[in-house]
Amino acid sequence: MERAVTPPRPVTLSRDAATAAALLPDTPDGDYARRVLLPMMAQGTQAFVANVQAQVQLAHVGDLVLPLMIVAAPRTRRSGQAYVTSMLTHYVDYAQREIELELQQQPHLRQIAPHLLEGLRPLLHIGRADQCVYVNNWLFSTNLYPPLTPEIITPLHAALVQAFPQHSIVFRSLNVELHAELLAELRRRGYVALFSRQVYLLDPRDHAYRRRTDVKNDLQLARHTPYHWRTHADLRQHDMPRLRALYDDLYLRKYSHHNPQFTLRFFSSALQYNWATLAALAQHSRLDGLLGYIERNGILTAPLVGYDRRVPQAAGLYRLITLRLSEIAAERGCILHASAGAARFKRTRGAVPTLEYSMVFAHHLAPHRQLGWAMLASLLDQIVVPITQQYTL
Repeated sequence: MERAVTPPRPVTLSRDAATAAALLPDTPDGDYARRVLLPMMAQGTQAFVANVQAQVQLAHVGDLVLPLMIVAAPRTRRSGQAYVTSMLTHYVDYAQREIELELQQQPHLRQIAPHLLEGLRPLLHIGRADQCVYVNNWLFSTNLYPPLTPEIITPLHAALVQAFPQHSIVFRSLNVELHAELLAELRRRGYVALFSRQVYLLDPRDHAYRRRTDVKNDLQLARHTPYHWRTHADLRQHDMPRLRALYDDLYLRKYSHHNPQFTLRFFSSALQYNWATLAALAQHSRLDGLLGYIERNGILTAPLVGYDRRVPQAAGLYRLITLRLSEIAAERGCILHASAGAARFKRTRGAVPTLEYSMVFAHHLAPHRQLGWAMLASLLDQIVVPITQQYTL
């Protein structure tokens, strides 16, 4: 007897908020998309993330809703976009800043690498690498995925290639630990794997992380700190400028202005519509720490972190924030996606590294654009990945 063939699921792309609203299902994912994506479609991405200029569309596959960020190629060799929607920014400008921050103990490599990265700029510009459709891109550093089976990928891929014949198709934030099957499925369809960064994962559900010396010290700090946590329900709109300032000071001023520049409207919407669950470290009436996390499909991550860098380091604000994040993940039975950076700090607290990739499809594009992606992938695999692993970045 022949095995029944599952018919492909219909895919609908909605290009405006009114059409999208009529198609959103009455499910938790549909409700979240209604609260987050419809305002972005109606008001534009820059109302919420100042350095992201993209057209927002939605892909509907059954009850599944995925945001699409459609980005045009820049006219110059500098895109001005955040790295979450720009390959130019990610692999040149943002990477140069990462090298400056992370390779301070390797002065020769720190001096040479930025010039090598600069050599990528004309390659990416000529290949129109920024002309992409990003699938499931929520404009955070880490995008959390619903289950994407071959029965979903097959019609989705076909619909995107047909609808966007001049754009590369990109799935960001995929790592070998959490998305092995999806990575394999996309490879089978001809997607090129571009190394993105080394990220850290922690499974706190058995509380083994609490036996680590650094975590024990963090727990001791938490027991004696004068700070307390204000939950999402305790926060008010008049707190949002302070929380935004804490994020900006850490992620934009200390690290890189190529990180997403979330606007005050974003923070206000996050509080009002639960775009992310917010919490703040408070001492008396002053807020000195920010934590904003999201959860999906058993994974939890925090795209919003900040603290007052003027507070003495002995107060341990970052330690308190990361400890609270681990505890929330444990309480909710989630794996914690701790993103990238602060490698030694995360390792000593039990997080393990894994390689993250962006998967890019370009077979429907001109040969020179396909060649650009292949060359970039080879360069990343042969040079950048070994350096990242050698220096535990």
